[in-house]
Amino acid sequence: MLAAILLSGIFASCTNKGENVVVADNETEVVVDTINTLPEYKYAGREHHIAAVYKYLVDSVGSKYTQGDICIPQATIVKTDETNSNDILVWGDFWVFNYKQVGDTLKTLSGGNHPGLMHVKQVGKTAQVTKFEQVEDGAGNTASAKKIFGINYNLFRKLCSEQKRDKVRAEVIAEYVKRNKLSFTCFQDYGWEPISIQE
Repeated sequence: MLAAILLSGIFASCTNKGENVVVADNETEVVVDTINTLPEYKYAGREHHIAAVYKYLVDSVGSKYTQGDICIPQATIVKTDETNSNDILVWGDFWVFNYKQVGDTLKTLSGGNHPGLMHVKQVGKTAQVTKFEQVEDGAGNTASAKKIFGINYNLFRKLCSEQKRDKVRAEVIAEYVKRNKLSFTCFQDYGWEPISIQE
């Protein structure tokens, strides 16, 4: 579905590798359950303009949803145009997912779909998103998608199939877990069975 979708659920507060700390307060003892902070998601590739897209998804899009322990975005790039370093064009099917850590599982707390065109400016060895043309929700969805993606609309529709999207999502999570040497083995949407990231 192209429209932004809010995925929500209520999960128990757990830790991946938590520990109990006993704090003495006069004659009473209070047990505090500490939560390990997960590393921030960072794009592992070398393309500065794609790194800017992922950073924008975390900072400007994912932050608008209910926050969890980690925001892991995913971007299926449909096309890029790097002819102008002051306005690099990146068309794609963009998603953000906020997860809560529960044991060895990343449970989806919130997230949504935001396909469209990102304008990126190269600044030295880094880059930043300067504008985001997002496909509209509701009745104007198809018309705005055709306008934004133009001759690449059919390719966009093909690349954003549910099967391909789930495959990219599992790959992105697996890469994040491996790169940060974390012990998560699966992720799970509310109401669905866990999906392994070990395969």
